[in-house]
Amino acid sequence: MGKSVSIFLILIIFSFVLNSESVTIDSIPDPKKEVPPGSIYNQTNLISESEKIDLNDSLANLENKYKLQFAIVLLSSIGENDPREFANQLFEKWGIGEKGKDNGLLLLIVEDRRSWTFEVGYGLEGLFPDVVVNRIGRDVLVPNFRSGNVAKGLLSAIVEVESRLQLDRNSTQLTIDFDPSSDQSSTEDSETSWWFYIGVAIYGMVSFFVFFLWIGHLAGLSKDEQDVASRIQRVKNTWKSPWLWLTFLLFFPFMIFLIWVSAKVIKNLKGQKKDCPECGAFAFEKLTTQRGDSFKENGEKKEEELGRVKMIIWQCASCNHFTKEKKWIFQYDSNRCENCSYHTLRSRFLNTMKEATYDEEGLDEYHKYCVNCGYEGPRYTQKVPRKEREEVAESSSPLISGSSGSFGGSSSGSSGSSGWGGGRSGGGGASGNW
Repeated sequence: MGKSVSIFLILIIFSFVLNSESVTIDSIPDPKKEVPPGSIYNQTNLISESEKIDLNDSLANLENKYKLQFAIVLLSSIGENDPREFANQLFEKWGIGEKGKDNGLLLLIVEDRRSWTFEVGYGLEGLFPDVVVNRIGRDVLVPNFRSGNVAKGLLSAIVEVESRLQLDRNSTQLTIDFDPSSDQSSTEDSETSWWFYIGVAIYGMVSFFVFFLWIGHLAGLSKDEQDVASRIQRVKNTWKSPWLWLTFLLFFPFMIFLIWVSAKVIKNLKGQKKDCPECGAFAFEKLTTQRGDSFKENGEKKEEELGRVKMIIWQCASCNHFTKEKKWIFQYDSNRCENCSYHTLRSRFLNTMKEATYDEEGLDEYHKYCVNCGYEGPRYTQKVPRKEREEVAESSSPLISGSSGSFGGSSSGSSGSSGWGGGRSGGGGASGNW
């Protein structure tokens, strides 16, 4: 019996040691040193190898265009470590971003915790404050991750980052609007009954509830699959309802705002209708996504699936004339197929022609293939940077460690030899779960 207990305890200690070693920062390979080099390290089955290549292409284009280094790391587990602290230490270890500019981003995905974490470089905290990266995680990553579209969620996050960089490039000042809560004044008469305040609070809560019920009703009417004219008429007919006027009288202060919302809804719907360029009738409507799909070519659908374009279809209800508008998200010549002319090319790694050494660059072979028509482009090569000898340096501050799981290893806090730029984290970011 005593021997069995001893063996059981040894197994527990052994599994604990294995778990601690499996989640050390030093055990995570730097994707910049992989063959071929990239910006993504994937330890999970959340994305495929072809999806990883596409995401690496998007990150490379982002870095070339905006000089911003964006690393994405997908791990099966980090043991008992805190994701925010783990991401911060990994950021400092690799040195993501250019030295002196600190323009790096890190997105850490941990599969077993279903968690996402953004770590922001010091030089980007003004452009990507916590509220912005939290919104990207909450509104972009979480919905896609929950539906199983991890690669699509990551690509959409890259698109959000590029959109914000483009906005910053085009404007002289980029501001973030917050909704500060105002403190309630405490100057009321001390003899006023508390029942008055309770009544006001109940009235306010009920008013807000009723107000948002009507807002939801108007939003539903505006997104109906009917034509624009019918949707506008249904919004107008809402004001003929006796229930609306009853609630308007009971909750007058809040329902005044509903008039403004209705006007905005109608104005937006009218913006989805204009004169037909073919017959001149005021019947040229912007179709919903579901109705517009039947007008799209297969290649255009593939472009949308790859996240490279947003198609907008207009059709005349009078003469059935229709037009297509393309709003490009990623429009690069390298993604355009020579055979079908759609931007549906993907890169595929073939083999390593020459291994990189400490003295000479390596050479990898790739080719492009079209997911729309099956066309395979000519093969091409890409240089692989020379290997760099890592310098062993004494850490100025030890990494976080503990009995229940540690980051482990020692690091100087900067990664000049990691293939990144030697950037620093400002400690900002956000995290959440899906």
